[in-house]
Order: sequence, then structure tokens, then C-alpha cells
Amino acid sequence: MQVLVNHVNLTSVVELLSTRSRLALDTETTGLEPFKGDRVFSVIIADESNEYYFNFNVGGLHKDQIKDIQKIIDNCGYMFFINYDYDYTMLAMDKVFIKGPKILDGGVLARLENSLHDPSGRKSDNQFFSMDYLAKYYLRKEKDTTVEKYIKEHDLYGVDSKDKKKPRYDKVPLEIMFKYGCSDARLTFDICTEIIRRINGRDKHYEATRPKSWPKIMDVLGTESRLSTALATTKFRGMLLDKAYCEKARAYELEKASELLKEIKQTVDLNVNSPKQVQNYLMKDLGLTLPKIIKRGQWTGGYSTDAETLEALSEKYSMPTLHKIVEAKRSQKKANTYYKNWLAMIDANDVIHCSLGQETTITGRLSSFAPNLQNLHKEKYHDYAVRKGFIARKGFKLLFGDYKGQEMYLMIDLSGDQETIEKVKSGLDIYIAMAEMVEKYTGIKITRNQAKALALGVAYGQGVTLIASNLKCSEAEAKKLRIAFKTSIKGVTRLDTWCKEQAKRYGKIHNPYGRVSQIEKGLEYKALNALIQGSAADCTKRAYVNCVEFLKEYETSVVLTVHDEVIFELRDGEEYLVAELSRIMSEAYPHKNLPLRVDLEISETSWAAKQAYDAVV
Repeated sequence: MQVLVNHVNLTSVVELLSTRSRLALDTETTGLEPFKGDRVFSVIIADESNEYYFNFNVGGLHKDQIKDIQKIIDNCGYMFFINYDYDYTMLAMDKVFIKGPKILDGGVLARLENSLHDPSGRKSDNQFFSMDYLAKYYLRKEKDTTVEKYIKEHDLYGVDSKDKKKPRYDKVPLEIMFKYGCSDARLTFDICTEIIRRINGRDKHYEATRPKSWPKIMDVLGTESRLSTALATTKFRGMLLDKAYCEKARAYELEKASELLKEIKQTVDLNVNSPKQVQNYLMKDLGLTLPKIIKRGQWTGGYSTDAETLEALSEKYSMPTLHKIVEAKRSQKKANTYYKNWLAMIDANDVIHCSLGQETTITGRLSSFAPNLQNLHKEKYHDYAVRKGFIARKGFKLLFGDYKGQEMYLMIDLSGDQETIEKVKSGLDIYIAMAEMVEKYTGIKITRNQAKALALGVAYGQGVTLIASNLKCSEAEAKKLRIAFKTSIKGVTRLDTWCKEQAKRYGKIHNPYGRVSQIEKGLEYKALNALIQGSAADCTKRAYVNCVEFLKEYETSVVLTVHDEVIFELRDGEEYLVAELSRIMSEAYPHKNLPLRVDLEISETSWAAKQAYDAVV
């Protein structure tokens, strides 16, 4: 049954829903930019049988009555969402907050149920698992598209803060929105219920193959639910942007790019923003070899001219025009992808509220979007370093907790290679310890960097060709060194063999947190990588949520994570918390023999000005 909530039945509906243990919640909003003024105009809640449409649009409930939704949330055990990050933020703008581990998101559930999900045609980066995809995959149902068609037919569009067209759902007649919203809420409830059923089934099926004492997938779900709340909370706080600096830096980079483009034009008639023209110039005029673009295992017919490829070529060859192309594109990216977008995204207080996605990667790693703050240039001493754009609030410092060699520490600990473990525990750098092991057992001397390349090559399942490229040696020499590495650090070899056997026999690999990574047939060499990267991802996630929950009573807060680093805003006078935060991070991994090491850095000014914590305090 579909119920339109009005002034007459509001109290009774709120009381009824406040007794439910599981509910699905969906919102309809005036746009997609909560920090630019878009707001909720309806909330739809579904229980096992019915859907309830709370209309706060013209002619409906008073907007201040949205606070009644808080009572429902506070009394519910779990709430189902599709794209919780969006709904949480929109409700929070109206001071309705989802507190505690209540969030179960359909996309997060889907990734846990099957790590190999790769939905194509997603609508945007902040909706990797769309409702349409999940409904088709899990329920064999189609999402209602009536409203989208109505908006298109009647040209109901506005303009967002970037002057892009946005659909105005709030202009659609209530009778149409009512049925549409109720349909979405029902799909949300049924999708999440079905995925949880499947996860329980997988856990039961995996009893025989799960390593003794290792947790179940449902245990991972518990952490992910807590994390959802933690991520939404930290997104709402955001990071402070130095607006004046970004404006000045953007002008500098645009001028620099303009000058470089003029210099390039004097040598060659080339549009550096045309991949095809750049490809032809590099291959035909300069005689360079570019890597083929491979998609879904097939060559597209094109060659890569992305930033990583061009920068690698620029480092390898002394070609002035190539170097200018790389510099021009880098300046354009800084000016537009970074500074321009950031300035467009800040709220009235110059704060950036980026999102962190729990479900977008196969390994379980958190992703960053709107904007992406995980892949910023790290230049430290440049006058216009990108990370200088992010600064500490008044009365705070930026604190950085960074896992030192996280994946390698995990691999060595899981391998049980006691001799290597003891070397590292004695204070030796982990890669130097590996190099010493190779020399001891094979007589071959390798450098720290070579040991690192070999260790990462084994951990990531890299082939000889790639390892040779990283070592800058022949494939024959790379093969010899890889054999020496695996012969010397026998625990890693045993772990790699075990992972491959598990993947070949069962098509999956478990990690110490309970996450299960499915491994496709013929790709068993990826099993060790799935174990290591999945464990690292869960370690960082657990550290993140534990730190957020610990800091609830303090002004110090978590503001972001970048791969294996957690970033805090440390309140002046709360420096005594640092030791506890370091402990929480180091204990996020349930080690057997080798605990993780957390390095601390701090900055009183910007993200780019990090210094060793001990050196400052």
C-alpha cells in the first residue's frame, strides 16, 4: 500500500514507522548540490509491506515538520539506501542526522556479495551502483522511468552552479512523483533485503573453506555500516580551501600553459588536447613507441597519450617539445581540473565536501570523488603546489597518520616468514630486510629499490615484462631476480602458492577481516594481490571508523583518507590525543607477528607543508 503522509496522518505514521526494525529511505530533491542550496522536497520510507510519501513540496507538509523524520531514524535498527551519501547529506542540510551504525547501502552490500561487480553505464561517479543496475541484477526488475520521461517531455530543467542543465523533479506533478518515489523506496527495500539474503547464503556455503577463526562477510558488513555513518559525518565537515591562493594559482597555471602552447606552436602545429594529434606527433614525427589502449582484453586500435604515459616518456627522452607538452597539460589540469573545480564546489564558508566511496573498487579500497582528492600532485616546494590549496581551520593543525609500507607489512605478516619478520621488528627497513634475505640465500646483491620492485611485482602478480620495466633491466635478468626473491623469502612464496590454490579450487580468496574476493578462472595469479590489497583496504577502513568514533567527544576530527593515510584536523590543546590515534590506527590490523607502523606528520598551514610530527613537537 502507498500512503501519502499529510497533516492528518503524520503523527500516526511517524509512531508506526518508529516501531519498525528495518526501513528503506529515499529522498527527492531540487537538485544534486546540497552545499549550493538544493534541498529535500520529499522523503519516502518503505517497510516490509508499505511505502509512505512525506511531501514537503508546495501544498504538502510544512518544511519544519521534516524534523519528525528524525524520530523514525532514531528508533529504527537499520535503514536501507541506494547511494546513502547523497540522501544523508541532503537530510543533514535540514538538520536530520542518521546517527550510529544504521546505514546499509545497496551498492556496498553488492560489492560484498560479489566483488567482481562492474556495472557499466553508471550515471555519475557518485552513483557507481545505480538503482537501475541493482534492480536488474538482483530482482530482474526495471526501475520506474516515468518521471525522467515527463521532465524531458515538458522541458523541466534548471541550471546548476556550473551552468549545466539539471532536471527539476520538484516541478513534476505530485500524483506522478508520489508513485515514482514509492516505487524507488520499494526497490531500495527489496534490493537490500535480497542482497543480505545472498550474503547469508554465501557465509553458510563458505564455512568449509573459510580459514579457521577468520570472520564472515556479515562481520565486514558490520564495519561497513559503521563506516558509512563515519564517512558521511566527515564529508559534512569537509576541508577548508584557501580561496585566494587557488585563484592566484589558477591564474599562474593558465599563464604558464599559454606561454608553453605558444612555444610548442613555433615548433609544430599541434593541439595538445587532441589525443589523436598528440599520438601522431609522438609516433610519426618523433618515432616514439606508445602503449596500446586495451579495453576488456581487446586492443581498441588506439595508443595511450595519458598523463602517466607522457610523463614517463618525458623522463626517458630529452626532447624539449615533448617536455613542453607534458608541462602544458599539467598546468591545464591544475588550473581546470583542480583549482577551477574546487572554487566552483566550495560552500559559503570556503569548505570542500568531497565524497568517499565504499563500493567503487573491486579490492574494497575507498575512492574519492566530487572532487577526487586522492590523486593530487605531491610537489612540496613548488610555489604553487596543488596541496597548498587545502589549509587548517583557525585553531587547528593538519595531522597525517600514514601506514608505512602497509601492503608489504601485511604480506610479510600473512606469509609468516619469521626471519624477515624479525629483521623488520628489529628496526630494519622492510625492503632492506628483503634485500639482505636475497643476498643471504642466493649471494645476489640487490638494492632497496630493486627489492621494492620485486616485492611489489610478486604482491601484484606482475609478469616478467613489467617487472623488468620497473627494474630497468632485461627480462632475463628480471626473471633471475624474481626467482632469487621467491627462493629467499619462502613465506611469501608459500602464501602466493596457497592463494593460487584457493582461487583455482574455490574461485575466491578470504582475507583476515572476512571480505571475500572472487577470482575469475585463469586469473589465479591475481589472488595474492586480492588478499593483500583487500586486507589493506579493510585495515584503513577500520582505522578510519575507529578514529571517527573515538573522536566524537572532541573537537579534533577526521577529515579525509588518501589510500593508506588518514588526515585529521587536530585542535590546538588536544595534542594529547595523537598517541591514542596512532595506537588505534596501528591496531586496526589483527597482526600475527608483525604490527603495522604508523608515521605521523603535521602542518600548521597547508596540506603541502607536512613535517615529521616528532620534529615539530
